[in-house]
Amino acid sequence: MLPFAVTQDGVASPADYNNIGSGNTNAQPLTVSLANLVAGTAGTLAASTAKQGYYEATIPNAFPVGAKMRSVALQGYWTQVSPWTPATRRTWPLPMARRIAERR
Repeated sequence: MLPFAVTQDGVASPADYNNIGSGNTNAQPLTVSLANLVAGTAGTLAASTAKQGYYEATIPNAFPVGAKMRSVALQGYWTQVSPWTPATRRTWPLPMARRIAERR
């Protein structure tokens, strides 16, 4: 997810993300999947030349000009299929993971 804030109602630096101009309905942030990065349809994904074992994603036009509070959040699912049983896991956003850990 690529949330951001832009000027809204005369406030140059809003205190919360508004994602105005993202092109999505209900001011939702842009989203990019790893599959789209690998396919090259939403940017690129390449092995880092600076850090072995790391990858770098380049997403053109991720944020509009003048955007404040630009952020990148990772959230998603993965599926591992084996001959015995499929397993689907969810990666929780960090604040949610903290709340779950605090409940235990």
